[in-house]
Amino acid sequence: MSANKALVIDAVSPTFLNGSGSTSPSNGGTLAASDGDFPNIVFDFSEEVTLVEGASLATSISITTPLGAGDKSVSFDAQIIDGNLVIDMDEADTDVVGASNQQIYVNVAANTLEDAAGNNLIEIVGVDSYAVLISI
Repeated sequence: MSANKALVIDAVSPTFLNGSGSTSPSNGGTLAASDGDFPNIVFDFSEEVTLVEGASLATSISITTPLGAGDKSVSFDAQIIDGNLVIDMDEADTDVVGASNQQIYVNVAANTLEDAAGNNLIEIVGVDSYAVLISI
């Protein structure tokens, strides 16, 4: 009987660490450009995440600015690196240029990211949204 092991079931969804962990910049912080380039936005989670099969970071993430010069939707590239979501904004996007010293909002749809056990991350929108001030 000593070979019997307890079965552990992970039913806990990963959570977005918007005020702690290595999320950078922190929620409500400032994303300052250096020589016209912004550092990447890094989202940290309570555990490593991967992309849900069939999901697309390009269509499941939105970055918007209320005062953008164009369609108010910021272009970006995103990828999962070491279990974190890493977002590289397109500094040439007219909405980024037009939003200097204004907030941008990043939203991540539900059913986009999951942990190793397949538990989906709850969406990052509304009260759980992420906003930073961009400074050029």
